[in-house]
Amino acid sequence: MQTDSTRPPRKEGAVRQPLRRKAALIGLAVIAAGAVALARLNQAPVPPAAQLSAFTVTPPSGVTVTYRTSGADLLSDGSMILPLDAYDAYATAGDENLVFKAATQIEQSCMHAQGLTLPTGWGGNYLPTPTPPLVYYGVSTMADAEQFGYRMPDAGSGSGSGTQPAVPQAVVNAFHGCAGKAYTALDITAANDAGNALENLRSNTLDQVFADPRLRAANTAWSACMKQAGYTYPNPLAPQHDRSLLGRGLPVPKGATLPPPSPYEKHAAETDVTCKTRTQYLQTFTTLWATYQHQTINNNTAQLQHILSEWTTVLQLARAHQTP
Repeated sequence: MQTDSTRPPRKEGAVRQPLRRKAALIGLAVIAAGAVALARLNQAPVPPAAQLSAFTVTPPSGVTVTYRTSGADLLSDGSMILPLDAYDAYATAGDENLVFKAATQIEQSCMHAQGLTLPTGWGGNYLPTPTPPLVYYGVSTMADAEQFGYRMPDAGSGSGSGTQPAVPQAVVNAFHGCAGKAYTALDITAANDAGNALENLRSNTLDQVFADPRLRAANTAWSACMKQAGYTYPNPLAPQHDRSLLGRGLPVPKGATLPPPSPYEKHAAETDVTCKTRTQYLQTFTTLWATYQHQTINNNTAQLQHILSEWTTVLQLARAHQTP
């Protein structure tokens, strides 16, 4: 079904799998700790902006900058580096890997002490996954359009996911305990406090972007371009929710909910990217989001100082637990 939504749903704890297996163990503790942190934060004095020492975020290897505006880069893979990323340790690959590896090593050691092996893919699942650009502004590169249509590049073709080997309940129970040990040792509560607070700031700036008349004008221009090619959508987020478009002309494989990306779907996605290029849609989005994030940084100095302090705690603990 086609949607008229111009705002993607708020990101609510997108996480590496299988973190959801741990949610029941740690969810209430995270919520309670977050409330305490916010209470402390509201009482924090406002430091001078010069005291903020933010992270330096650079494009991943092999990814280039295709457009640059004040404090923000649009990258060749369709993602963006934005001002608030400088306050997110997980926006830097080195720091993200540091915490991930430290958590995995703690869990492995804990499992080995019990004569067990950490199941493949279960280690270090505390870090949030980056939100794909598709969620914010639709398909953004011709390479993705040609290969995936409107699907997430890491979500397969819609033909169903592979099954994981069964894990004995005793191993699952031991893993829960070891995950909790890693969670405590690395003070992941601090990381979650920082990440959740930063995500709220990001989401608020995104609300401002979608309410801005300049983005609405960009939506109109993009929609008119798509109309010329025979596609009727109000904005770039609509096609990916159109069930009559996704996989059109192909059967649904057994066990799947959608057909794989069809030539028709891919052609629509390719047209979409062409229209974004012609209307400079992504450049407009980048400029607006950077503008609102700069305003948020200027208005939330104390909160950002607290966020950086929380990250520092976690990174120090991760370095201390890292084994050669």
